[in-house]
Amino acid sequence: MRILLVEDDVIARKQQAKLMKSYGICEQADDGKQAVEAFKAGINSGNPYDLISLDLMMPVMDGFQALLTIRDLEREYNILPADGVKIILITSLGDENNIQEAFDEGCTAYVGRPVTAEKIAATLTKLGLL
Repeated sequence: MRILLVEDDVIARKQQAKLMKSYGICEQADDGKQAVEAFKAGINSGNPYDLISLDLMMPVMDGFQALLTIRDLEREYNILPADGVKIILITSLGDENNIQEAFDEGCTAYVGRPVTAEKIAATLTKLGLL
């Protein structure tokens, strides 16, 4: 599985990489803009991501904007929703409005902080990736 971890906090990103490395090849991005560029590069190279772990609050481009842009790119590339990349929103914001908005915009799953091995395994299982 090819995984893109998008997190502006270096420590949190390293922790996620440690939790996810047993599930596949993990690449990293510091913000939403880098995530969108990596996503495009993956599609154009014929080696798309299977999973994106996306922080909500980031500089340059936040998680909501990255999510919208990635879903727009999938439509441009004629990727059907069922075949699109799985996107897990990871945030400490437990606000139901933010979570619902993310699902409305195409988020596949939500994991609240703190991120644990158990939460990741359960989410990947739920998404059919394990």
